[in-house]
Amino acid sequence: MYAEACFANFGDRVKRWITINEPLQTAINGYGIGIFAPGGCQGETARCYLAAHHQILAHAAAVDVYRRKFKAAQSGEVGLVVDCEWAEPFSEKLEDQIAAQRRIDFQLGWYVSHDITNVCERLARPALRVCGGCGRTGPPKTEGLSGHLTLALFSR
Repeated sequence: MYAEACFANFGDRVKRWITINEPLQTAINGYGIGIFAPGGCQGETARCYLAAHHQILAHAAAVDVYRRKFKAAQSGEVGLVVDCEWAEPFSEKLEDQIAAQRRIDFQLGWYVSHDITNVCERLARPALRVCGGCGRTGPPKTEGLSGHLTLALFSR
């Protein structure tokens, strides 16, 4: 694992590690819209969710390796940088408030929620069910994700 090699070789000098910078940008613009690599196609919503899900799994794996092998000796932190296009309700109507909250959940909650299993259930599963031909079977993998976020940096 690349992260493990970095922890082993630079951990004596680095105390704050970032696994992924603005993962939402890669998931949406790379796998959905296609303006970033790898160049997804418009309308392939399921690919965005799967990309985000695998980013979270990769981040959690790096955090796990750091905690098990390096944290005691190095006393560092591992996090990710998230960005968010904030949303405010258009009016006081309940549907506008729900829509604004859903936008924030998609933009921010996906990556920083302490209850990632619930976020996967509420946001990703309905979209993956609708996509049909995404090739994914079974429930999204969520084991090992609890407590993966101890350091979050926000980009604006």
